[in-house]
This record gives sequence, C-alpha cells and structure tokens, in this order.
Amino acid sequence: MPIKPEEALEVIGLSPDRYDSVEAFKDAIEAKYVSRDSAHTDPTVTSKVMGKFNAVITRKVNKLAKELEYDLPKDAEPLDLLDAIAEPVLGLKTQLSGWKEKAEKNIADDVLREWETKLKKAEKERDLFRGQAQEFGKKYEDLNAEIVTTKRNTIVGGAWSSALNGIPFHSGVDDLRKEGFVAKVKSKYKVDVDDDGKVTLLNDKGELVKHPKRAGEMLTLDEALKMEAAAFKLVADNPHAGRPAPQYQQPGQQRAQQQQPVAQPGGGRVRRAAKGWGL
Repeated sequence: MPIKPEEALEVIGLSPDRYDSVEAFKDAIEAKYVSRDSAHTDPTVTSKVMGKFNAVITRKVNKLAKELEYDLPKDAEPLDLLDAIAEPVLGLKTQLSGWKEKAEKNIADDVLREWETKLKKAEKERDLFRGQAQEFGKKYEDLNAEIVTTKRNTIVGGAWSSALNGIPFHSGVDDLRKEGFVAKVKSKYKVDVDDDGKVTLLNDKGELVKHPKRAGEMLTLDEALKMEAAAFKLVADNPHAGRPAPQYQQPGQQRAQQQQPVAQPGGGRVRRAAKGWGL
C-alpha cells in the first residue's frame, strides 16, 4: 500500500505549512539534503571531508612526534607537518647508524633492536601519511577543477541564451532557420569567462572583437547576434522608430473611400471601404 504524502513529509522533517510557495519549500529541501550523485561537487561536503582527513593526519603526526620527543611547529598545515616529522626520523636514522658502530662493543642487542623497530615504524607511518595526503590532495584539486568548469559552462550557456532571446525575430523565421542561425554564429563567435565571471566575446581565432561603430570599445555578444540577425534579414525592419507603420492601400481604394456617402439621420445604411493590407 503506497504511503501518504503526510508520512513522506514527516520522514524528511519539513512541514509544508511553514512555506508560502513551492520554490521556498524546494530551497528548504536543497539546504537540508544533498543528492548522493552530486555530493562530491558540493563545496560544503568536500570541505567537511577534507577537514576530517586533515584532522586525522594532524593527530597521527603529533602522536608520532610525541614518541620521538620532537616538537612540531604550531599552527602548521597537515602537509607541512609531514615534512616536519621527516626531520627527526632522518635524524634518528643517522643516530642509529652511529649506535650500530658501538653496538659491537658496549650496546646490548635488545636495545639496538628496540630502536630499529621504532625507526621502521616511524618511516612506515611517514610514508603512509605522505601517500594518503598526495592522493587526497589530487582528488581535491580535481574536484575544484570540476566545480570551476561547471560554473563556467553555466555562465557561458546563460550568456548565449540571454543574447538569443533578445533577438526580435520576425514571424517568418521558423525553428529550422533559427537553428541554422545559431549554428552559424556559434561557429563564428566564442565566449570567454574570467575568474570574476565576466563574459567577453571572441572570434573563431580567440581574438577580441572590436565594435564596428564605437572606437575603442569591444563588441558584446548581444550586439553581435543582433547585427548578424539583421544582416541575414531575420528581424523585422522598422523605419518608423517604433511608431505604427501606415496601412498600405490598393490603387483607387483611397479615392473610393473618400467618396463614400456620409450617414444621414434617420438610420440610413452606411457602406464602409474594405481595410487595407498591413505591410
């Protein structure tokens, strides 16, 4: 038996009575839950994962430093702690080499074996932490690059959509001609996005496009597409600067219209001329 909507809302812990619109309710769900498929691209999630990993590295390295009686630098980054712990480990190795020379004379075998065990353990943990840090560091860099690429593609797609929606195509332009126009301009122009999200128009060679009428200014994507649409005669001509165009009349129609009788009091029928063709 299917569950009731009230039961589903109780599971997710959100009451629809608290929201004035579907959009507000949707925002509340997205703020509280993250999709499993997109969790790896969420900066909040990745930050928590990296924070936990860094905490583990810091705790392990500090424990090793305590066993070696070595003071680590304060407030150092986890990866820097790995480099710092390498110093006492290498020093211990040098010290152990000197002990080996004396072992034949005045150091017991059990003491030597104890220090050799400590050295091997320290080297093993150091190599393990370094390998894990490099692996997670690469994953973090790849994730950050994916987020940047996704953001850039979203900005580029939005710029194209906004520019195309701003073209006043005339009624005779069907979907097929629009698709051909889009393919043409996308082969001629490219859109670049800087680190601040600013959009710049480039030609097919990757060069900035100068404005054909305003000296010292660069052409924008909106301007370029409107110019291209006008050049292909895809927009309606308006020589009257926004004012309604006069109605075209057939030859003789205007004269006939002027000769129509004026309606007389008493209810006589008035003949009206046919309407002219709109251009």
